[in-house]
Amino acid sequence: MSSENAAVIRVKLASDPTTGSDKIMYGAQTNATSAEIHTALWSGSSWGSITEQDTAAEDRYDMSFDLIFETAAANAGDAWLVWGDGATVSRKLWNGSSWGVGTSAGDARTVQLERIFFDSSRQT
Repeated sequence: MSSENAAVIRVKLASDPTTGSDKIMYGAQTNATSAEIHTALWSGSSWGSITEQDTAAEDRYDMSFDLIFETAAANAGDAWLVWGDGATVSRKLWNGSSWGVGTSAGDARTVQLERIFFDSSRQT
């Protein structure tokens, strides 16, 4: 799942909590010279196209990204990808059919960001 055929070293699966949905978002981080992040969607019957999200994630040895589907009914089917590249934390929204443009969620230059993860236990 890499343009360089690098080994996948981190994997995250996020299931869509929408009732009746069999969708699963797959995220992978490679050990390429500059860690790459790729995603693909399982529709419940087949895999969608592999999407390269970033080619220079923060660290090729530690988890530098996370994925989660929205739990709010108003945003059913939406998913978020968040990752760091050493200078900023970025995010992209999956709107149920395609990824949006990546945007900066903050600047990590003044903070040592060790890991990124979502906590789905808080549903607000």
